[in-house]
Amino acid sequence: MVYVVDDETSIRNSTKELAESVGLRVQTFATAQDFLQTQRPDVPGCLVLDVRLPGLSGFDLQRELGKSKNPLPIIFITGHGDIPMSVKAMKAGAIDFLAKPYRHQDLLDAIAHAIERDRLARRQRSELLEVRSRHQTLTPREREVMSFLVKGLLNKQVATELGMTVPTVKFHRAHVLEKMKAGAIDFLAKPYRHQDLLDAIAHAIERDRLARRQRSELLEVRSRHQTLTPREREVMSFLVKGLLNKQVAAELGMTVPTVKFHRAHLLEKMKAESIAELVRMSERLEAHSDEESAA
Repeated sequence: MVYVVDDETSIRNSTKELAESVGLRVQTFATAQDFLQTQRPDVPGCLVLDVRLPGLSGFDLQRELGKSKNPLPIIFITGHGDIPMSVKAMKAGAIDFLAKPYRHQDLLDAIAHAIERDRLARRQRSELLEVRSRHQTLTPREREVMSFLVKGLLNKQVATELGMTVPTVKFHRAHVLEKMKAGAIDFLAKPYRHQDLLDAIAHAIERDRLARRQRSELLEVRSRHQTLTPREREVMSFLVKGLLNKQVAAELGMTVPTVKFHRAHLLEKMKAESIAELVRMSERLEAHSDEESAA
């Protein structure tokens, strides 16, 4: 499901026709208030949102949705786009930021990415709720036993820690595994259906495929970043913070044309079509750097 919030009737209609042309369902709204008052179906979707709206702005709506239990991925579109707006939107979790006029394919690509991301988020939230529900069925003693099992302790070690016999630990362990429907450990503990194992293998392979793709993309971004000159990296560091060309020039003691020159080169080298995309790349580089530092 695609939701479109824009105060311009022509934009709402054209966006609706574009999304429907690829088989997507669409609902349109003229204001953020109208959108918030509508009961949304419980299906994967995304929000195509104008920044400047009467009443609540696009950023106001983004904040409101961020407080909900089921936030929607947002694609910002605007005729008044600038660097600070792009950075603000991306830092707050937007999927993309497109300035009018934009290519139809760019919007369709962003919508497809956003819906897939929402589908994954919904599945993860559902799985988490299911695990929490199972965990609440455990007795206090079963939770104690589980807390040691997940640390890798053997039955006799758990027995020593909790002052009980090994048979008693095995008894509680069996109940924990049954109530939690505990995947891989359960396969070792008792007979399992072949389909359960096949489903687990498929899930594990899909997770590995996603992790491999993310690592590959990160390596590609790092490789591109390494091609930047020191000056281009300095310019990039200010651009992704939302500074305008003239502000970057003042910070680095150079002329605005020189900043524009470096900006064009670094966008080309990073293969970033917009500052919003550059912000996403920068965040991935920073996150990886933090992980390496923590390790």
